[in-house]
Amino acid sequence: MWASELDDDDLTAAIEAARWVPADTADHVAQHDLAALLLESYDRHGDAAVLDEAIALLSRAVQAAAVDPVTGTDHRIGLGKALEDRAWATGSVTDADAAVALARSVLADGAQHLVERLIARSNLANALLTRYEITGGPDQVIEAVAHARAVADTFPESDHRRASMFANLGDALQTAYRSSGDISELNDAISAGRTGVRLARAGDPGLPGYLLNLANGLLTWSEAQGDAGVTEEAVTVARRAVAACRPDGAKRSLTLACLGNCLRCRHELTGELAVLDEAIEADRAALAATSPATPGRAQRLTNLAISLTLRHEAEPDLAVLDEALDCARAGAATVGEDDPDRYQNLLTLARTEYVKFQTTEDRDALDRSIEAERQACQLLDADYPGRPIALANLAASLIARGRPPGGSGGELDSAELDPADFHAAAGLLTEAVALTPADSPDSALYLYNLGEARASLARSGAGAAADAVAAFRACAEVEVAPPMLRAEAATEWGRLCAAEGDWTGAAEAFGLTVELAPLISPQHLERDDQERRHAAACVLAGREDDPSAGLRALTLLEQGRALLVGYLLGGSADLTKLREAAPDLAAKFVRLRDEIDAADAGKPSAADTPDGGMPQRFDPVLRRRDLLRDRAAVVRQIRSIDGLADFLRAPDRDQLLTAGSAGPFILINISRYRCDAIAICEGSVEVVPLPGVTLAGVTEVTAKYLRMFGQLRRPGQVGSAQPRDTLREVSGWLWDCIARPVLTGLGLPRRDGEVPRVWWCPTGSLALLPLHAAHRYDKAREADVGVADWVVSSYAASARTLLSLRGRARVPDAGTGQLVVALDRTPGLSDLPQVVREVEVVGGAAGQAPLVLRNEAATRDAVRAGLASHPWFHFAGHSYQDLLHPGRARLCLSDGGLDALTIAAERLAGGELAYLSCCEGAVPGTKVPDEPLHLALAFQIAGYRHVIATLWSIDDRVAAEVARRIYLRLRSGANLMADVAARALREVVLELRDLYPDDVWAAYLHAGI
Repeated sequence: MWASELDDDDLTAAIEAARWVPADTADHVAQHDLAALLLESYDRHGDAAVLDEAIALLSRAVQAAAVDPVTGTDHRIGLGKALEDRAWATGSVTDADAAVALARSVLADGAQHLVERLIARSNLANALLTRYEITGGPDQVIEAVAHARAVADTFPESDHRRASMFANLGDALQTAYRSSGDISELNDAISAGRTGVRLARAGDPGLPGYLLNLANGLLTWSEAQGDAGVTEEAVTVARRAVAACRPDGAKRSLTLACLGNCLRCRHELTGELAVLDEAIEADRAALAATSPATPGRAQRLTNLAISLTLRHEAEPDLAVLDEALDCARAGAATVGEDDPDRYQNLLTLARTEYVKFQTTEDRDALDRSIEAERQACQLLDADYPGRPIALANLAASLIARGRPPGGSGGELDSAELDPADFHAAAGLLTEAVALTPADSPDSALYLYNLGEARASLARSGAGAAADAVAAFRACAEVEVAPPMLRAEAATEWGRLCAAEGDWTGAAEAFGLTVELAPLISPQHLERDDQERRHAAACVLAGREDDPSAGLRALTLLEQGRALLVGYLLGGSADLTKLREAAPDLAAKFVRLRDEIDAADAGKPSAADTPDGGMPQRFDPVLRRRDLLRDRAAVVRQIRSIDGLADFLRAPDRDQLLTAGSAGPFILINISRYRCDAIAICEGSVEVVPLPGVTLAGVTEVTAKYLRMFGQLRRPGQVGSAQPRDTLREVSGWLWDCIARPVLTGLGLPRRDGEVPRVWWCPTGSLALLPLHAAHRYDKAREADVGVADWVVSSYAASARTLLSLRGRARVPDAGTGQLVVALDRTPGLSDLPQVVREVEVVGGAAGQAPLVLRNEAATRDAVRAGLASHPWFHFAGHSYQDLLHPGRARLCLSDGGLDALTIAAERLAGGELAYLSCCEGAVPGTKVPDEPLHLALAFQIAGYRHVIATLWSIDDRVAAEVARRIYLRLRSGANLMADVAARALREVVLELRDLYPDDVWAAYLHAGI
């Protein structure tokens, strides 16, 4: 019977029975047999004294058998393996050297048969790997792999031990991969591991070990590549390994620990809490199967601490976190002072203490975290691969401690900052950067945090802003870093430059953020992304010494708005064209963009470094480089396609200038630094400063407006005094601070009495406000004076959107091409009795009767079919805008809603006018201030050159009257003329202004050409 097949009681009895051997006996075979039993006991329980006893026995056996080459060889093999075990447990270089020397001596014997020589080479490979783990040196790994590969390739197929040779080869190749980072070696390791498992015969005691090595290889692959499929295979193999072990088997705790690691990895990829709970169960079982004296116990405690900490972070539970802390502290206390992996236990302790600080603001926990990290750093040599991340984690904790309780560090008063910790953090991060290759994504993260530390020092007066700028800039220029991280660094670089008055540097920095935007997954577009573009534009607009600055500012904003509209619609205009021309390339580009971006979905901070202070897994630097290289190749391929040469490039400036050919295109840019109107007028760009406007002021006015908007949503509030007074206040501010300064700055109104066209493109939260209705009561004239008196207003989401609309084919004669959708009765909503009258008005304006879909006939399918064949569209009924999710804006139909995203996706040809006689048809979202998506824009994207819509709720009686007046002006003979829609609406608005309160006439707007 194999010693490994004995249960603990039988093994103990066997050892006691074998102890009859006197210490000075010449029976070297008996010494060898006792040593073998002791080594089995050591494998199970990790008792160092037992291992020492076995080594002493084998040493005497080797001496006693010096004259017996056959048994002497067996003794040397056994002694070499025992010394290898002790070297692994203690880090003893002496034992490692002795194990290698014994393995070489056995291999040098020329009398062995082929199989014996192959086994000797395998033993030498294992000894070399152990010495490598202790002393380093890639040459040892290379030699070990060569031996292991030769053994696996030539080992007799009929020998049952062949399975173990492939398992050993897999282990050697995994070590080679950790040494070189060559993914092909890891791939070969997994292949060898699979072969070893496949070759294992029934009852092979080594099977749990073969499965364990394979599971570890698969886990390493998954961590490097983020491959969920491989992770699932690793979990399956690890479960087999656990099942293959005897309940008291030597490998049981190892296989359970491996299963816990695999399950934890799967949780991190999928977020499944049930998987994390299973990992915790496996970690607990691994710990229970590990005796207190076993060297691996500290790691078992640490693994459980990691899993419990993740569980707390998923669903906060202080009891779980406290248990995690108990395990982490026990792991750090249990690990030997000379254990080479002690730093990992300390880093886990530090991480868990830091989470305690984050959860409870316990500053003592933060101090304990810092102390554990300091100890870990002291254990790591300068050339140890894990040292940079350990330094960076310690720096992150110091930065957190340097801030006062509750402080974010971004806008703190300088007196609140403690420079000592920031100085220390900056020093640590400087060393981490120096130890990391310049083209590594890790380098970029360290540089970002270095920038944060230096920026804090600058705010406290203990450092220079230029030093922080240098760090952020260096981070932003690391091309292999995640685009989100680069964009964040460029933003901080730009903010610092702007604060110092360095407008050239700020413009360069903010410009880079916009260039990086197409490479960032659209799901990550947030308020800060809009701020970057506005900041970039305001910095450029302020460059009075640069005549091209205004055009460059406009170009940046145009690129950003195009990306935002693309995000809302599921893809930029460039991506839409690509999908039409080459769908496979489009899918490949999106996949690469999202894979590159996935690792950096949030803003980095000092408290959010990779793995948060836990022992860092292998960073897939090579994988990221491959992705970036592949993306660059795909972009080059895309740009070779006809019509896509400018894919993801900034818009053509000469083309943008044509947007002002029919009248000024006025983009209002709002930023924390300054606010301007950037206007395209007759082939040039003019910048009109708005010194009376601030970001805070716009935010305050918008909040007031949104309160009014909420009131107007309530039944019976239209025309009431409270919202009317608020609207007059908002409209007056818009006239005084924005509209009048802009129009007069552009030389409007014209002296010849002609009323010119203007196109408004407000940005930020200003996009919510009725700029077209800005006015102020003139006491001298005893009348209102405002935008409608001076110009004909239209809105455009961007200059390129306007140019695109102008380039679409016209339909001069509507004829029967008019679709009217009318719902005076809508399920679940109030009746609109005046809709019937409105239908009559609209039908009477056209030369021929329109297609009318009324009430039950107005289904989603019927309306979509009608839109596809009618260039004119009139909707009279209820609609709704979701301010937080503008894509959900919808026309309310008899069988549900037709939402904005569905409408925009129709891509209709020849659309002339979409008249939306309903509530809130042109209201943008509030979650991201620049979100232009609403029903009006959706119809423009679908193909309509003109849209008339409203900003808030309108009484259906008024809506019918407004429609009557507008259609009278649209009619020309027997036809309708859409190109007069904007002027027709202005004339009607001026009439309504004398008849109705502000909250009626101000609601109507025109969007389009």
